[in-house]
Amino acid sequence: KQGTTFKGRILYFMNDRISIMWNIIAHLLIILSIYIGVGAQDALNPSVTCAESGQYFNPTTLACQTCQVSNMIPDIPNYTCKCNAGYIASFSGTGFSCTDCSNQASSLDRTRCMACGASTGGFDATTRECSCASANAILVEKDWDGNYLAQKECVTCPGTTTRDNLYTCAACTPATCSCPTGFTLEPNTQECVETTIYTEISTQYPTSSLIAAYSNLEGANTLGDEPSAYLQKYFHLHASKCRESATLGIIDTEHCNALANMCVISLYASDSAACRVYLEITSDLSGGVNGWEGWKAKYPFVFHGASPPIASNTITKLTNLDITVSFGPVGDALYRMKLYASRYALNGTWLGFKEISNDFQLCGGSEMETSTFLNYGQNIATSCQLNVRSLFLREEPVFFDLFLVYGNPLKAYPIPVQILQRDEGYVDPAETALYRRFFLYDNIMSKTSLNQEYPVFVMFLHSTTLRFTQYVDEKIYPPILTLRYTGRTSSNLYEDSGNYITFNLTTTDSDTNYLTAPYIYFETIYAMASLQTFNLVIMVLVIVGWVCGIIFGVFQTCCFVRKRESAQLDREIVITFLTRILTNIANVSFFILFGGSAYVYWFYKYQNNAYIVLPRELDMLGFYILLGISVVAKLVDMIIITYHHTHFEVCLMDWEREKILENDVHVQPSAWRAIQVVKQLYDLSIQRGVSLEFTMIMVLIFLEAVPFYYLATEQPNYNILNRDDLSHPILRFCLVSMVWGGIVILLYILKLLQFRFVNDNVNTLVDTCSVSNISVVVLTEQVYGYYIHGESVHDSADIDMKDFDRNFHRESDGTALERGLIPDKKIMMRNQSFEMIITQRFRQEYNEILPIPIQNEITKNNMSVPKDGVNTNTLGFQNQANVNFSINQQQFGRFIQQNQNNQQLVNQQNQFYNQQNANPQQPVTGQQQPPVQGQQPLPQQGQPPQQGQP
Repeated sequence: KQGTTFKGRILYFMNDRISIMWNIIAHLLIILSIYIGVGAQDALNPSVTCAESGQYFNPTTLACQTCQVSNMIPDIPNYTCKCNAGYIASFSGTGFSCTDCSNQASSLDRTRCMACGASTGGFDATTRECSCASANAILVEKDWDGNYLAQKECVTCPGTTTRDNLYTCAACTPATCSCPTGFTLEPNTQECVETTIYTEISTQYPTSSLIAAYSNLEGANTLGDEPSAYLQKYFHLHASKCRESATLGIIDTEHCNALANMCVISLYASDSAACRVYLEITSDLSGGVNGWEGWKAKYPFVFHGASPPIASNTITKLTNLDITVSFGPVGDALYRMKLYASRYALNGTWLGFKEISNDFQLCGGSEMETSTFLNYGQNIATSCQLNVRSLFLREEPVFFDLFLVYGNPLKAYPIPVQILQRDEGYVDPAETALYRRFFLYDNIMSKTSLNQEYPVFVMFLHSTTLRFTQYVDEKIYPPILTLRYTGRTSSNLYEDSGNYITFNLTTTDSDTNYLTAPYIYFETIYAMASLQTFNLVIMVLVIVGWVCGIIFGVFQTCCFVRKRESAQLDREIVITFLTRILTNIANVSFFILFGGSAYVYWFYKYQNNAYIVLPRELDMLGFYILLGISVVAKLVDMIIITYHHTHFEVCLMDWEREKILENDVHVQPSAWRAIQVVKQLYDLSIQRGVSLEFTMIMVLIFLEAVPFYYLATEQPNYNILNRDDLSHPILRFCLVSMVWGGIVILLYILKLLQFRFVNDNVNTLVDTCSVSNISVVVLTEQVYGYYIHGESVHDSADIDMKDFDRNFHRESDGTALERGLIPDKKIMMRNQSFEMIITQRFRQEYNEILPIPIQNEITKNNMSVPKDGVNTNTLGFQNQANVNFSINQQQFGRFIQQNQNNQQLVNQQNQFYNQQNANPQQPVTGQQQPPVQGQQPLPQQGQPPQQGQP
């Protein structure tokens, strides 16, 4: 610390370090004592089996204990103690005890004493239990409803079973019993089956013919054909038992379900032994369970149709599915689909119902994200890479019967299943066979031995498509589940040494990755059954719009012809007519597309009622055709606009005269004025009403950064902006058009405000021409164009800044003439810019005169003439000024001056007549006589002029 001596600081440092050392030693001692203390305790025994008899494992203390109450024995399976046989548990004020039943047996739960019935051999004092005279009989103490009997009785085990212990029967084995007359012991499963049925099935389908065959494998071998150990062991049993149930009229759900599963796992192959036997059993039975012909009584609902498999059906068009759907909560409408699956194990055991969320997506994912497909109207398409090797390690496959649950009270609708080849495109479900049961993967059937660790090949779902189709009045047809399976052989997943190939999920273009980690797909589609009304409206609008566009094109062509001296039909008029029609068709098509897409967008995104669902890909053909026509027509229009923008003529008329100095020195006008005018012309030519770069940047900002783009996803809730959802072409078109159009309209408004209050480039060009003493002639057509009269009202424009300032002051003071072709304050800007139509003869003379001064400049400056003729672009600015001056003096100058004098004469005459009309009694003096052109007489006062008079 500051202020202490050096010695004090050293002592402080040493004391601090000593205290730290003592703390470390203390902590080490504490840790050592804890270690010693733990080591002194008895080690815990992780085993739940007690070595000493008479003990049980207590899961609370994690130790073996001895029963503390007399006449109690360990209940090892339940980790507790129970009273011995012949004793029942009783409770008193002193605690728990076991009470003797006195020559009666106790129940299995030791809660009551029970006498031995007449069917028993009486009470055995040694075992303290009732005995049975038959070796194949067991004791029963409850009836079928679970109620205790008055006394214990003996019951003989059924013929195909034998006594396992005093209270249970077990299946027969060759060592325990023999099958009854008419039954044979199935050698693979050691169960008794009916002899005739078993002999017939085993003869028709010998063990050697039971193979697992698939034809859509990927890899070196596309055909899988391997002996199936599972089929060879269990097929004869399940087939015999299922047929036995049909023959004897009994119910055997497990064996028939197991047989049906064997058929399903072969993808309903017509040559599959399981499918053939199952169809033989059920073909003669009448259907009609729950109204379905293919649903036979007492048997699984596997095939659709009375005589399956049927090649065509009307299931997809049934309207008896009384479901009203919506995009959100609207009354009793269904806005989230409820799917339930009846699940079955491979051996036919029913596993119960389960509500479906992400069960069909092998790649997994959070339930919230993977179950969004259940929201009505929300189309999704997900994909992921599946680690095929992981299927080898999964449990046996589970089979599903899918149901759509709806209504109040609840109803369950069996969803038909369509199975297609992996590379097969969309097939109308009404034209294919439909099934009921399906599976997600098969890792069992291709094992050549049940003890084999991995199968020869594995099958799994390649793509899953769940399709809902809506028709009128917010109703839907039965949904369809479309499945495509694929497979991989184990040779594709192992190296020669037997090691697994290393997975690399980051690269998907290699053959190894394609085989070991393929992409699998899951998709839901909500579509409209028919858009005939909507398409009819669009078609009518297109026809009417195109007809109006053609009529308007004719009108535009007539306006174009007026700009020509000759109305004779030629190639230019035809091309103009066609381009005008194409332009109108492009504009009309775009607005119809935008209107139709906006209708779909707003009614899909911002309505709870399901008035319309997004069109399917098959219904988008008209949209794409109309969009293509609009784009092509607009492209042609842009090409024509670009051509006209680069093929009009601009001529500068320089009114400035050369200056004659002392000693008769002639000085040509400078070129800076022409440069300024050309610069203004260039700025005006590249000016756009909308900045393309700014518009594109703003569109990208709104679509990606905000982000509005995800409003085009195929889900009806506009509040959800999920990047993983699909976007629909119609929604994208509408959204991009609205964003682009909104930005363009805003820019146009800003541009108009700029022209009105800030700067108008056209007026700037006119002012520049007036200051520069240069007029501009723009010929956009052969005889049509525009004229800016820029002749200065001052003596000269090639002056210094002082004279410029003096001239501006003269104009502001009103001591100079007004700008324009006719100096008149009332005309103002209309007196400087004009539309111009010239005669064909004038144009011919202009074309003849134009090359002459250019050729003179080339000759005077010793410039080379290009092979393609005279090119004015090769001249310098000064030479251009000389050329333009020569042309002006010979052609446009005389034309403009002559018209200027005529216009001044007309204006003066108009002023004279206006004065006379205002003061009819005032005599006409000599000073008031109107100017006379030539010798034409003037009309008398109050009379209109005669023909030919000015």
